[in-house]
Amino acid sequence: MLDPNPPDPGGNRWRAAEPPHQTGQAMIKSLSQHTCAFDCEWVPCPTTARRLLALPPDTDDRAAMEAVWACYRGADDAPESRPFLKLVLSQVVSIAVVMRDVDTDGTVHLKLGARSVAMCPEGELIQRFLEKVAADHYQLWGYNSSTADLPILVQRAIALGVPCPTFSKRPKKPWEGYDYHDGRNSDAHLVITIYTKHIRTLSALCNRPPADWMCTFRRLGRTAASLPV
Repeated sequence: MLDPNPPDPGGNRWRAAEPPHQTGQAMIKSLSQHTCAFDCEWVPCPTTARRLLALPPDTDDRAAMEAVWACYRGADDAPESRPFLKLVLSQVVSIAVVMRDVDTDGTVHLKLGARSVAMCPEGELIQRFLEKVAADHYQLWGYNSSTADLPILVQRAIALGVPCPTFSKRPKKPWEGYDYHDGRNSDAHLVITIYTKHIRTLSALCNRPPADWMCTFRRLGRTAASLPV
C-alpha cells in the first residue's frame, strides 16, 4: 500500500493537504468585521447625451436617451435595440447595500438599505455612499463591481464635480490602510465574480463537487448537471 504521506528526499514527512472547508483556510486574505455588499443601477444620461450629440437644449429626456442608443447601435443591431453604453454616458439612479457589522462578542448585525435619485440628486447619492463606506472602513463586496459598479460611481462623481476626499485617499503602501482603487494589493474591495466563475469546471478538475453550490442546489431539488459553467 502506498504511504499517503511519503517522506521527501530530506527525510521530512509531509501531511496531505486537507480541503479548505475542513481546515478553515480561505481564498480571501482578510474578511473585515465591517463589510458592504452593494449593487448599482444606471440608465443613459440625457444631459450627457444632449451635450455629446449636440442636441437642441429643449430635447426631452426620452428623446435624448433614444438618440444616444441610436448612435451606438451596430450595423447588425435591431432598430429598437438598446446597446450597452460606456459607463460615463450613463447616470446612476440607485444604490442598494447590505451592510454587515460584527461586534466584539461575535454578534452579527445586517442592515439592508437602498437609495435612488427619487430621494436625492445623483451627485449626493454617490457622495454619501462612497464617503460613508470609506469613513467607516467598510470592506466592499460586489459582482463585477471592479469593471462596472465602482468605475461608474467614480466616473460620475468626477463628471458631476462631487468631491469624495475620504474615499479618494490612498495609503502610501498597501499594508498601511484600505485602498479602494487597488484591487490587486488591497482587500478593501473584493469582487465575488472571481470566486464563482467556472465553478463546475474547477470542481471537475479538483474531482469533487463544490460543497456550497451542492448544498444550495440540493435544497432546490436540482442535480450537479445544473451547476453553472
